[in-house]
Amino acid sequence: MPIMRGLWIRIGLFVLVALGTAAALRCYSCEDEENESCPQLDCAPGQDRCRATAMASLRPLTRTAQWVRTSRGCDVAGKPNNSVSFASTTGSVLFLSEHFCASDLCNREDPRVSGSGSEPCII
Repeated sequence: MPIMRGLWIRIGLFVLVALGTAAALRCYSCEDEENESCPQLDCAPGQDRCRATAMASLRPLTRTAQWVRTSRGCDVAGKPNNSVSFASTTGSVLFLSEHFCASDLCNREDPRVSGSGSEPCII
């Protein structure tokens, strides 16, 4: 009887580990790369959102980007989609856009294009 009990405990632990691994969210995870070269990552426990972030410095008069950085990865729940911009003392406009989603590989969209509905904001 003790052998069978140990076997059932091992089977139960195996099933719990397998289910926990299968339930992990998958997100693209990279910095400044196109989707084709952006690796996929199984998110850690507690990270149940994918994130796509864009940061840019724009010259208002010429509407050209001085630099643009993008980032994709896993994140925690509770953060809203967000876009923030402000003028720096150098005359540039700094822009940050974050988009969060909750399904596998949902952070594929280019984070430099954000917005709601039909009014996108393009960096």
